[in-house]
Amino acid sequence: MIKNSISAVVFLATTLIVSACSPIGPNGMRYNRQDYNLALQQTNDEQLLLNLVRLRYRDTPQFIEVSSISSTFNLTLNSSVAATIKQNFSEVYNLGFSHSYAEKPTISYSPLSGEQFIQRMLSPITLDKILLLNRSGWSSERLFRVAIQRINQVKNALSASGPTPNYLPEYQRFVAASKALRALQKAGAVNLHLTGPSQQNFVVNMQDIPARQTFNSNLGLPDKTTHTFSTAPQTNAVHIETRSFLGVLYYLSHAVDIPQAHQDLGIVTITKDHKGEVFDWRQVTQGVLNIKSSLEPPEHASTAIQYRGYWFYIDDADLNAKSTFSLLMQLYSLQAGNIKSSAPVLTLPVGG
Repeated sequence: MIKNSISAVVFLATTLIVSACSPIGPNGMRYNRQDYNLALQQTNDEQLLLNLVRLRYRDTPQFIEVSSISSTFNLTLNSSVAATIKQNFSEVYNLGFSHSYAEKPTISYSPLSGEQFIQRMLSPITLDKILLLNRSGWSSERLFRVAIQRINQVKNALSASGPTPNYLPEYQRFVAASKALRALQKAGAVNLHLTGPSQQNFVVNMQDIPARQTFNSNLGLPDKTTHTFSTAPQTNAVHIETRSFLGVLYYLSHAVDIPQAHQDLGIVTITKDHKGEVFDWRQVTQGVLNIKSSLEPPEHASTAIQYRGYWFYIDDADLNAKSTFSLLMQLYSLQAGNIKSSAPVLTLPVGG
């Protein structure tokens, strides 16, 4: 009888230990992987927004990469069984059980510098990357306005590819041409592809609809259905000049809503027109990106950071701005080129 009772208690203790240990591995992956994923995505977005705001203030941008993530889970289990047999052969059993659970994450950071900085930030965006994004479903208007700063002599706010100048930008004709290209794209009346020996010539083939005439006239091109664009000077090719990723960031930094108090302090460049009136640089990025500012934490923001005493954020209902922000992250990844780097890796060695 006593032997059977002790066996039952031992079986119960063993069952508790196994039950406590067995789900740790799957549950650790299920919950912690999602948490790391969300944290990485959120902090990447915040870092990008922070650098856009910094550039608007002419402050120095800085990117810190998460080069690796590793996490170790430790589970310690203890159990005890004690029995007391009294004179009347009645049995008293004491069952003890305890466990401890600990996670030890290791996150490695590396600042973007040297060759990686040159490749990602200063190298011009190549036409094949623009075409790749276009074929992935991105709006041709968004791509052209963000990544291209000039076609022939028609400028897309060329001066906005660096620190804010004190003179007015030229951008209206380029924006009109980009909108016409988008109309062609929506109508299924345009085809973009690469050609040439090194596949670096960008060919725009359009059907004969009114948007084609608008595209050609605003860019000062012959009224033809096909044009070849090239980043290098070529005979019978339209010269196209792309931005670097840093140039893209400078351009989009003009979407930042600067608080009036900061304008009054003179800590941002104030651009005035020929009448002496202040030029709102958000006109340049209208329809592409809008970054709001407020003294109080925003209630409905997809991404928000605090800088110089104010909150800067992208409204969660501004789907257009969120799309451009997502495009920025993809461009940043594409600019990594052939440089070898370690992608964030989550490893879960589990005990139990």
